[in-house]
Amino acid sequence: MKKSILSFSIIFTFLFASFVVNEAYGISWNELSQNERNFFIQKNIDNINSAAPIDISDKALEKIFKLNNTRDPNYKKHKKGETSIDGVKIQQESWNYLIPGPHQLGKRGASMPINSGYSLTSDNITLNFNKSGNLTKITTYQKISSDNLLKKEYNKYRQLQKGILYTKDYQIFFDSKMNIEKIQDNNKLYNINGKQLN
Repeated sequence: MKKSILSFSIIFTFLFASFVVNEAYGISWNELSQNERNFFIQKNIDNINSAAPIDISDKALEKIFKLNNTRDPNYKKHKKGETSIDGVKIQQESWNYLIPGPHQLGKRGASMPINSGYSLTSDNITLNFNKSGNLTKITTYQKISSDNLLKKEYNKYRQLQKGILYTKDYQIFFDSKMNIEKIQDNNKLYNINGKQLN
């Protein structure tokens, strides 16, 4: 009995240690075999294809955001950071303008935020507008599985521009036709075959 408990303890300790090492030092993209890379990619593509895309049709955007074309009818209110649309959050967008002047010892000078527009978000759709209320970009976020999140960016005409699949270990970047461009692993970029790109 003691022997079997000791054996079980040793096996459990070994398995737990292997799990911890594997989680802490996950295998990088270039260390996988090509078969493992292909399997991982195909599995995720199958998951993406099996999920219905998020509806960003004119009808859907009018229902959610009260938007009936590419111009926000409520832009005067929205550019002030106010909205009365139920379930929609608003965020002001800006970029930092570096004020000209002396810069000493590599330190940056003073900067001031310049308003560049705003975004409206409802659940898994974000609409970006410039400060004149013209739609510039549509972004959707879709849970593909428990560990995977798919982000898609469209232009104002609802044409896909790019996509990113965030997985537990990697980020997969897609082009406008959902072809894989690159894979990011710990801030390093690789192609499908594991060759480092940067």
